[in-house]
Amino acid sequence: MSRNNSCNGDNHERTAKDLELLRSIAFDLVHENADLKNRLDERERELNLLYTVIGRVNVVMEAEEVKDIIIELTMSFFPTVGFCMIALFDEDAGLAVRYAARGGSTMAEKIAMPFPMDDSIKWDEVVATEEWNDFFERREEIKGLQSTFIPLELKSRQIGFIMLGRPRGSEYDEGEWRLLRTMANYCSVSIDNSKLYQLAITDTLTGLFNRRYFDNRLEREMERARERGTTLALLMLDLDHFKRINDTHGHPAGDQVLRELADRMLEGREDGRIVCRVGGEEFAILLPGIEFAEAESKAETIRDASGSRPYVFDADCRQITQTITISIGVAVFPKDGDNPEALVNKADQALYLAKALGRNRVVSHSAARMGKFHSED
Repeated sequence: MSRNNSCNGDNHERTAKDLELLRSIAFDLVHENADLKNRLDERERELNLLYTVIGRVNVVMEAEEVKDIIIELTMSFFPTVGFCMIALFDEDAGLAVRYAARGGSTMAEKIAMPFPMDDSIKWDEVVATEEWNDFFERREEIKGLQSTFIPLELKSRQIGFIMLGRPRGSEYDEGEWRLLRTMANYCSVSIDNSKLYQLAITDTLTGLFNRRYFDNRLEREMERARERGTTLALLMLDLDHFKRINDTHGHPAGDQVLRELADRMLEGREDGRIVCRVGGEEFAILLPGIEFAEAESKAETIRDASGSRPYVFDADCRQITQTITISIGVAVFPKDGDNPEALVNKADQALYLAKALGRNRVVSHSAARMGKFHSED
């Protein structure tokens, strides 16, 4: 009887040990599964970000838009990041920076460097300069944040860096570092590709955007305005009696005038204007988010910038000083046209009317329909 009791006790003890072992195995499996799920969630988050970056960047090819998208998505996927900057080494300008604080608008600035920005420059040399420190000290939104720098590399050389600011004491984990480095690599390639694209969309004479770019950007801006429920103003303009300049002084003189007009139209471009040369002496300006009254006011300012100051150009071995005016037609989406072709046609019609009324004036399509014209005699 005692032997049976002893056997039962041994069996009970083994069962208890087996149960404890099973509990331990189950506990380990639960934690391993939890760790695996966390790693899978982290990888899914990384893939979602990369998919979003690729999807957004692939539909634009301008360097500034690429940088804006990277800044926006970095802020979105890293909630603790309070400041994001993309800085590019520029042989002419020194350091070209584009940055934003969380909740603020994107800003652009150029920082002169005390040395040539050639292929040998590294990011740590830049941030060790007094020029960088002066810039850094002026940025209130950076103060109190811990800075992190990620080099932008392309073909074994650095072309710039990403700077991130987040609260002091916070650290990036391994997955976040991997994600940031991948984003930096993609950013480098995209910016390099954008330089080639820039050549294809730039008018070689004036440096403005060309007709191909205008057509694409008009479509994009109109779609963006439609999604946001905002407006888009279009100014179509050209030089008055430009043929006389070419016939009298020659085409090189006309080219000088076109370049000077391009520079004058870019004055005040902090309003977000997009200036394009769409024909010989014809230009187009897109003004996103601008209502009719403001569009007309800006058109008048641009007209005055051309006519109020004489142009100075060289012709026949002498310097010519001549007052040159422009005429402008204005149309605003969606009131004047709800598709690119319609909006361009309405702005063109207003431009033709401005010419017919004596030139050197602004005519909007809406005002033309009501028989009201803004002009200067």
